[in-house]
Amino acid sequence: MGSQVGKEVRQSYFLPADQPLIRLLDLSRTAAGGALPGTENIRELLEQCTQVFHGIILNPGNLEKNADLLGGKIFAAGLVRADWTNALRPSDFALHVQKIQRVMISDADDAVALGAVGMVTTLLMGYDDEFEADNIEAVSHLARACYQRAMPLLMEILPTGPNVTPVNHDGVVRLGVSFAMEAGADALIVPPVSEVDRQLLASWVTVPLLERRREIPEADDALHLVRLGYRGLVFGEEVVAERGWVEKIERLAEASKEAKVE
Repeated sequence: MGSQVGKEVRQSYFLPADQPLIRLLDLSRTAAGGALPGTENIRELLEQCTQVFHGIILNPGNLEKNADLLGGKIFAAGLVRADWTNALRPSDFALHVQKIQRVMISDADDAVALGAVGMVTTLLMGYDDEFEADNIEAVSHLARACYQRAMPLLMEILPTGPNVTPVNHDGVVRLGVSFAMEAGADALIVPPVSEVDRQLLASWVTVPLLERRREIPEADDALHLVRLGYRGLVFGEEVVAERGWVEKIERLAEASKEAKVE
């Protein structure tokens, strides 16, 4: 029981119950593809955004070096990325990807030592059976270790493999969500799917559900997800290149406060 109380306390920092639209920012993918415009200086970026997001996902080194800008009652909660992958590198990347890899860069003990309130791991879908089996084994072991240390674990479903097509994409997401819940994920991050599948996921998933976005949506779009049953949004690094992005996030936050979401 004590372990679960500790997990609930940590989770409340980045998923506060009184906030209808959760906003997380993921700044961890630069480790695989290099800095995007606006992310060259992580500390300056954090100083800009730590008060407009509920949580910020960082790689272990950046979380350690910028801990003073995270946590508390004013700043965003710090979540640590558990793994690294080259699966998201574009085809025109400077270094051609010879083989898709996924390696662990942080574990539950490390997350506790860093003062993180949660971990984020990826479930890569659409690859050969051996790769997916290794991926599933790794996230399952991480889930059990996080449980023992009262550390919330968010699993992100990434249907990026060569076996994923526009036709089966949403079905692959559903499969990944099913496994993640079975493995013990405390929250899920999913890509956009069809409206029918959004409704299905929202009614089916028993843990907080968040959708990853590459752009900042209008308030009506974001609140529509919440009305379906989603808990909020995870923004990629791409959004910090948008003109006036801080003001856009602030307007989204204000609309969330004013909205009556049943």
